[in-house]
Amino acid sequence: MRPAQPHGRRRRCADAAATATISTVADGDPGSDKRQIVHDVKVTEGGSGYLVPPDVYFECSGGPDDRSCFSSGEDSDGGPVPSWVPGEHATAIAVLGEYDPKCDNSWQPCDAQGAVVRVDITFPGRYYSSAPVVKF
Repeated sequence: MRPAQPHGRRRRCADAAATATISTVADGDPGSDKRQIVHDVKVTEGGSGYLVPPDVYFECSGGPDDRSCFSSGEDSDGGPVPSWVPGEHATAIAVLGEYDPKCDNSWQPCDAQGAVVRVDITFPGRYYSSAPVVKF
């Protein structure tokens, strides 16, 4: 819940948006072509009005229970075993830009206040076959 403002009004927040890029971990082991990780997260829209950094989630395009963005098969030999999906989603934290107190009393969009300026990857995930969707 967003904090209430004077006279019962609520602070307006605009949602942030970002895209993820994956890359292959080349270590020479069998199945290493399936070891794709989140390499980069680019903020495409910083949003505004965040008082604390929003949580960052990664999921496949079909939602939280979808596993379609992960490789399937056994990692040890690279052979296809469709029933086993070893993928694990990445984790990250959002970093907010500089707080601008001039925006406190304005009800207009204010890009400088509480905008997500970058996303730092804390765990790159593993076994992606396509880039996951980034959610805030």
